[in-house]
Amino acid sequence: MNTRARVAAFATLASLFGFAGEAAAERAAEPVAQLTMNVGGVCPRCNLSERDLTGAVFKQAHYPQARFRGSILKRAKASQGVFEDADFTLANLAGASLTNAKFDGAVFHFADMTDCELTSSSLRAANFHDAVLDRAVFTMALLADADFTGAHGEDVVFVGADLHRADFSEALLVKAVFSGADLAEARFDNARLEGADLSNARNLSPAQLRDACGDADTLLPEGFRPLRVCAPAAPIPPRPPAVRPERLATPRR
Repeated sequence: MNTRARVAAFATLASLFGFAGEAAAERAAEPVAQLTMNVGGVCPRCNLSERDLTGAVFKQAHYPQARFRGSILKRAKASQGVFEDADFTLANLAGASLTNAKFDGAVFHFADMTDCELTSSSLRAANFHDAVLDRAVFTMALLADADFTGAHGEDVVFVGADLHRADFSEALLVKAVFSGADLAEARFDNARLEGADLSNARNLSPAQLRDACGDADTLLPEGFRPLRVCAPAAPIPPRPPAVRPERLATPRR
């Protein structure tokens, strides 16, 4: 091969490798679609604490007494699953879809349940101590004996829910909706109900709201006296850190 031919060959190879390199760089820069994590089956007392389960799909899941302490379950889907007596303390459940599932006796202490969907789920005697409930939906949920002490959130929906003997003491429920909810024997000691709608709640008596406060936008059943006006709210203390980021683990797929 003469000199001119060698130069031409090297020029061709250089252009090819340059193009390939640029194409590879462009592919690397493209966004990668997030894989869906499927988690299912039977796993009683399973320990999934401090795991990153973002977007996980729990199919036919049976996880009674499982531990999800400090785990990230944002946008997870667990409809029709069984999680009775499970521990979700400090878990991040923002945007999770947990409809038609069983969470009786489950613990959601300090959990972030912002935009969580729990329609028609069973949550009897569940513990929501100090949970964040902004825009959480409990429509038609079974919440008898549930404990919402110190929970706080805006626009929480309890439409048609069974809230027999539920405890809302010290809870902050701004603009919460209780239409059609059964509030027989529910407690509202020192609860803040600014803008809440209890006008169509069932089995609610004035005595239950004696120690609660509200504002001019609080709606009560016909014949109820207005609630005392709430004093300025103290800042809500920050949630305790769930876990150090470096300790989060993602289960192998």
